[in-house]
Amino acid sequence: MSTYVQLLGTPAIRHDERWLEPAMGMPSALLYYLAHQGAWLSREELAFLFWSDSPEAHARKNLRTLIQRVKDLPFTETLEIERSRVRWQVDTDVHKLEEALTASDGKSLLMLYKGELLQGFRLDD
Repeated sequence: MSTYVQLLGTPAIRHDERWLEPAMGMPSALLYYLAHQGAWLSREELAFLFWSDSPEAHARKNLRTLIQRVKDLPFTETLEIERSRVRWQVDTDVHKLEEALTASDGKSLLMLYKGELLQGFRLDD
């Protein structure tokens, strides 16, 4: 089972050859951020990113709850969770676009670019 995340244009996730458009919200925001980064991110960094106005203990608790919610989604089987860090290494259109730029592959660049990063995605809170 492979998972591919489209971050350019309307964000979407392809899993088992089906396209899904997860609802806007914190779970999607976390997954899109992790997919875009592709590397290990500390829980401290993520807690601050999503709850910068909250006390650290509250932010960490919120992050634990959020991670629990996303790890139960059917397309996050490759989500790696450790005590102090998290990562989700999946193919994304942004990574493929960067590869096409490096290779000066104009045809692929045109095919991959579907619009702004996370076009239309927003968090109300």
